[in-house]
Amino acid sequence: ESEAWAILDPNSSIYMPLVLNAGEQRQEFYVRPVAPTPSSSSQSSPGDGAGDSKKKAPKAQPPPPRFVHGWARINQNRALTQSQRQLLRSPAAREQQRHLRNSYQFLRCKGAGGPSGPDFHLNVEGATDPETSLQCYRFLPVVVMKSLLPDPVEIEWGRGHNAGARAEVEVVAPGGERDLHTLDPSEAFTVRLRLRSIGGAFSRPVSLPPAIQFIRDAKVSGSGDGASSQRRCVSLSIYDGDNNELRLEVELKITALKVMVCVSAPYWIFDTTGLNLSVSEDRKRLCPKRIMHGRPEELKTLEDEGQAVEHAEMFSFSAASDYPKFFIHSNPHPASKPKFPLPRCPGSVTQGKQLDGLAYALKGSGSYTFQRSERLLYHYSRMVLSVGSCTILTTKAIASIDSKRLQKTVLLHDVLRAVHKRSGPLNSDQLVVLLKDGSRTIFDMWAGDAVHFFAAMVNYICNQSLQGNNVSIMRSDWSQDPITADSVGTVGALSLKALHSTMTSRYKAQYEVGYSITTGSGPWRQVAMISLVPRYFVMNNTEHWIEIHQKRTVVADTKTAIKPEGSQPFHWPCQDAVKLLRFRCKGPADGTGAKLEEGWKWSSYFPVNKPSDHKIRVCNTRTLESKTARVEVRSSGPTLFVVVSFIEGASDVVLPYRVENRCTLDAFHVRQIASPAQNQPGDSCAAFRRNGWINVQPHTHVPFAVDDVTMPALFEVA
Repeated sequence: ESEAWAILDPNSSIYMPLVLNAGEQRQEFYVRPVAPTPSSSSQSSPGDGAGDSKKKAPKAQPPPPRFVHGWARINQNRALTQSQRQLLRSPAAREQQRHLRNSYQFLRCKGAGGPSGPDFHLNVEGATDPETSLQCYRFLPVVVMKSLLPDPVEIEWGRGHNAGARAEVEVVAPGGERDLHTLDPSEAFTVRLRLRSIGGAFSRPVSLPPAIQFIRDAKVSGSGDGASSQRRCVSLSIYDGDNNELRLEVELKITALKVMVCVSAPYWIFDTTGLNLSVSEDRKRLCPKRIMHGRPEELKTLEDEGQAVEHAEMFSFSAASDYPKFFIHSNPHPASKPKFPLPRCPGSVTQGKQLDGLAYALKGSGSYTFQRSERLLYHYSRMVLSVGSCTILTTKAIASIDSKRLQKTVLLHDVLRAVHKRSGPLNSDQLVVLLKDGSRTIFDMWAGDAVHFFAAMVNYICNQSLQGNNVSIMRSDWSQDPITADSVGTVGALSLKALHSTMTSRYKAQYEVGYSITTGSGPWRQVAMISLVPRYFVMNNTEHWIEIHQKRTVVADTKTAIKPEGSQPFHWPCQDAVKLLRFRCKGPADGTGAKLEEGWKWSSYFPVNKPSDHKIRVCNTRTLESKTARVEVRSSGPTLFVVVSFIEGASDVVLPYRVENRCTLDAFHVRQIASPAQNQPGDSCAAFRRNGWINVQPHTHVPFAVDDVTMPALFEVA
């Protein structure tokens, strides 16, 4: 009878009438899966054309259902007595309804056998409605695989005790699920994982208990529903090409009579600093990084679409780790990754601020002539800071000087490779420079660590695109303080000190990184989300280009330009200088920015290490004009935003001071006390204004902002 059976779509319900043949006293229900059918393509009739456009095409008939499994019988629900119905009508006894349900039942639909027809397993829960005596059946999968990883994962599973059993592979999207209907719930099974974004090999198998045993244990303990479901966790390790380990968690939990096998990483790290950070729990072992496949527009997708999550790196701790703490350090971007080891600069090699004096001494003695835009990087001599006999490395060449005369020089663009050649105890080590034309040049240096360092630096410069000045991030040392991964709800900041300077600056930078630790939402609520962001972010809210500069550093090496209405992360150009900033306005560049007269001075230095609001007066030495700038340091999580703007005349921003002249006839000048004092009374008015004096006429008042926020707010009147 056609009314005696129906096809039930996934995640849907249907009502079925009870059909009994004559003389039957009991009803029986059976279930079996419907095999997927290929979609039938619509076929057009041979006479279709312009004249037949108004004719309606015949409606395609759905293909008949296809079955490859046998029927499985469902046990009949128990009927409710009149006393049970009366009891369940009261709200206080609603909780007792679950005791009147039939016991759950596992069904096996026999398949044809072989790979194309394995047995089909499902779970059936039956209940009887106390009001209408309606018998309800709910069909559930027994085992469900769920992925809580940012990338699609391949899950291979098979029987645990049968070595010859066939293994099956399922691909699960991020946040997606796969029902394992062909898995026998009465047998133990093994699971292996593969993440193509980490490595190409499957992990070692991990054994899991039979699903039926797990569900029965949960029923006995009374934790078979809701958030109090029984859980069991095992660890599974995968490795990348460099043998870096990532430990994933495989968690079994029972929910609504089905076993969920959830695969997750304990920590997700989101790096938006642009520093190409690496993470390690002991400053030695690294965590594997994802290799994104596909176009960028395909990777920027939402989590609910089941595709890759951009910027997320998975992290875990090893089994030997006692505390969940990790360290970070920066790396050059992959395009500029050094191919040769880059050691620390030894004490026998001179670097930093002392190079300026050495460069002037070399130029003054005629030992070496620096070309345009050429800068001294490193200096070595047996006598400290000697320019008579030394070996130097510049941004364009490596040279040897003896008795204040240039002996050897090699341009870096002609170098193929540099090699450190060790000698005996009575001879000096040699730096052998192999040139592209096949020849070689040898530099003698007595300190072995200096030779090794010079060879590494020459290889680094020649094999990277540093001569184009397009590399601004250098490798840094590991952070001194660790990040506690389990401290959910905390924010903080770390400093990373660069090991070497770039080709555009003589200073070694200090990278500032902020972090915040939260938990995910929804199914990711058990995953710790660690966000690494820039500590400082400079925002230019003016219509002019501005330059920012760190105190006690050379302006040409450390200034940073920011376009109008633009913003960018900021890191300290020099790790040893004072952590104070200043800014000045500049004219248009690259076709953007408003016109600006020349002569605007630098503003005073101001701190940015905590939230603050500074009003600073900036002056023009040519036009004697002055403006009031506002520098706000706003806090948003671990990031401090440094906002630079100007206070216009119609603004409602109140300046910190107001000078009133209540005299009848006398005008005076006022300014912040400078050290040393300049232009005492008696000089011209133009000279007064040029040196920061403000004229206040009788019976007037002038809003006033200090010139230097780092100095005391003391004023002098003339």
